[in-house]
Amino acid sequence: MPSLDLETLRSEDEVNDQIKESPYRFGLDHQVSFNYFEKAMETSDGKNNIYQMAISCPEALSVSLVFDEFYIPKGGSLFVYSEDRSELKGAFTHRSNKDSGIFPVGLIKGQKIILEYNGPIEGAKLHVGEVTQGYRNVLTKWDPSRGPFGEGDPCHLNVNCEEASGWQDQKR
Repeated sequence: MPSLDLETLRSEDEVNDQIKESPYRFGLDHQVSFNYFEKAMETSDGKNNIYQMAISCPEALSVSLVFDEFYIPKGGSLFVYSEDRSELKGAFTHRSNKDSGIFPVGLIKGQKIILEYNGPIEGAKLHVGEVTQGYRNVLTKWDPSRGPFGEGDPCHLNVNCEEASGWQDQKR
């Protein structure tokens, strides 16, 4: 992904953060279009073919992505992890398939993520449609004095509080 103009982004955020109805922007979304298997490097461990690909986002605090075509056949598994392997998401398998074919992978701390697929590629579809280059830290405790969320109104109850005990089914 390209380098970020952090100065411009921060200037925009100073204005946008004051608009409570506006969603909090923590990263820059890049619309992309690539087939994972065309970009990935293929290796073998003697039993299985392994496909690996890295996505690098300069200056990022986190990286996330959305597959706009996602289908893993039985016997296949996908892992997404940080470059230093301190964070791992997966295994995503045939049980992770959605009727929509859309599959988001949440935030992973760092500037580079590795995608690793193991198993058969016949019938597999992994097409990346969006990469988010996170430049604001949302992986630590939220500071309510910043951003559009601020403090909740007095009528808003935290679902984990005693006053909201009647909403336990809905919170799930």
